[in-house]
Amino acid sequence: MNGTRGPEFSDDWAESMLARVKAAGFSSVSELCESSPHATLVQLVDQLNNSDTEQDPRPNTADQVAQLWKREAIAAGPGAIERLARRSLVGEMHDILPRGWPADLTDDAAFPLSEIWATWSGILPEEWEEAGFAVWRGIQTLPPPAGWLPQSTRVHNVAFMKGGGRGAAGGRVGRPAA
Repeated sequence: MNGTRGPEFSDDWAESMLARVKAAGFSSVSELCESSPHATLVQLVDQLNNSDTEQDPRPNTADQVAQLWKREAIAAGPGAIERLARRSLVGEMHDILPRGWPADLTDDAAFPLSEIWATWSGILPEEWEEAGFAVWRGIQTLPPPAGWLPQSTRVHNVAFMKGGGRGAAGGRVGRPAA
């Protein structure tokens, strides 16, 4: 994932970002991310970097947003990780496929889909990547209709609906395999 116009990580970057999150009116990075379901992490960090905390003039990066969001989700448990997975997938799809799901899965359509997968899987906690891959395989096996884009984090596509809200692998979406 590309960072946004920012410095290398320093020891105090997390404190700086949390100060910006609070200055922007949010109690956590998770709350910030969930407040704008279609925004990319780059858009969210740009919003944060416009919040002047007077503590640290260095901008934060999208990678830093992803790291703190992931930490918060892991600490909060499986439900929070599932929200992270759904929300980040929605944001990446809106960014990379602004006209919606491609009508035909041609070679030209393969690159944007690969870009979504690469970015999204980089956001997921490592122990949840297998479940994420099962969801992604399900989306590709039974793709949404042409032009489809999720309008909320309740991602209503075939992969998420299979088995009453279960992923393509049969387990709850986002839950690591046992």
